[in-house]
Amino acid sequence: MKNRPGFTLIEVVLVIVLTGILSSVIIPVLLQAVLSMHYHQTRTAVVSSCRVSMDRLGMEIRRIRSAADITTMTSGSIAFTDVAGNTITANVQDGDTDDADELRLVYNGAASILSTFVDQFTFTYYDSDGVVIDPSDADAAERLRTVRMTGRFSPVGDNMFDQPYDLTTEVRPPNLVSEEAILP
Repeated sequence: MKNRPGFTLIEVVLVIVLTGILSSVIIPVLLQAVLSMHYHQTRTAVVSSCRVSMDRLGMEIRRIRSAADITTMTSGSIAFTDVAGNTITANVQDGDTDDADELRLVYNGAASILSTFVDQFTFTYYDSDGVVIDPSDADAAERLRTVRMTGRFSPVGDNMFDQPYDLTTEVRPPNLVSEEAILP
């Protein structure tokens, strides 16, 4: 009977115990790798979305035709006519979810969503001396030389790994630069 092929009960139990021990070590490492991959994919999507949004807004604001063509200047919105005669409005509106707002660009009446990851977004306006302009001032558009856009973007959801991403961009529309600022 000793020459029968097969495993003894002790060998089978030993293999099961060792497999359990190895699984308890390997599974948390694999789980952490999957969570890390998810975190980086989510973070990359947020960063990419907010950078593209800010670049697009900056590109549109650089195309302001003149100070007289700026129709709205608030901390949450800017509206103007560009050099091609298109009416453009950029603003933040409540999104479909409770967690985040949407950064929108309205181009000749057609709205498009630039980002759905918006926690906060503000426009700040500066004159040629770098002094903040109160948008409610009557001559605010004539004094405008720089628009600063500041946004806080974060993924929607309750994942504890998701951190907000802050981005600030300044735009100096060339058609708003005074001649005395160009000449030495």
